[in-house]
Amino acid sequence: GAHGDPAGSAEAAAALAEVLLASGETRQARALLERVGRVQRHNGAVRDLARTLHLGARLSLCEGDEDRARSALKESIGLYESIGEHTELPAVLEMFALLILQQAGQPRPAVRLLAAAGALRSRTGVGVERERADRLRAAVEELRRRLGGAVFATAWTEGLRLRPEAMAAEALGAAEPGRAEDSGESVALTPRQLQVALLVADGMTNRQIAHHLDIAEWTVVNHVRNVMRKLGCTSRVQVAWAVGRSR
Repeated sequence: GAHGDPAGSAEAAAALAEVLLASGETRQARALLERVGRVQRHNGAVRDLARTLHLGARLSLCEGDEDRARSALKESIGLYESIGEHTELPAVLEMFALLILQQAGQPRPAVRLLAAAGALRSRTGVGVERERADRLRAAVEELRRRLGGAVFATAWTEGLRLRPEAMAAEALGAAEPGRAEDSGESVALTPRQLQVALLVADGMTNRQIAHHLDIAEWTVVNHVRNVMRKLGCTSRVQVAWAVGRSR
């Protein structure tokens, strides 16, 4: 009830938000998470807030808002580290590693964080669900291919040696998007971003794209913004030219 245990009800609400997210009800999930987060901040429930932020980051990625996901993950990592909570930290570090790889083309920090998260999982005995394990394995293989064996091995070894507080520092110090660590490195579009970019190139408006893909117009706006940043474009015409050229 409303006057029951606020932590318990916040936890129940967060669980409900997860269900809503899984079923694609992103708007309701967002409203619920924001309410839960406010309660947790007010109560100083650090671990619960870190969890809520992690879930919020997943939601932001569903909405195509990578920047919002990134800041939520950073705060979540900082909170977990502040209370020395290392069992839930690996999943957040892994999500963050995949995001910086996708968003800013930063392979080396991503490798270090993935290695560090894996080592932390081993130490804390926290497993990883099958689907996520497959995704992580694919990311690691892709990173090995991109960096080459020697560079990859060095970064991986560095990651294995990171202590938890250093892992958090590594994540929190990761370069902001748009500043890829190797200036010559192109930043890959996600499949959804590519889809949106091609529709932009076909002359569709955000509203038409939203209708075509059956997603919220706001989500399209986020995707277009990310596409423009990654491709270094300042207009839709430039996006059309960029993807037309790479088609």
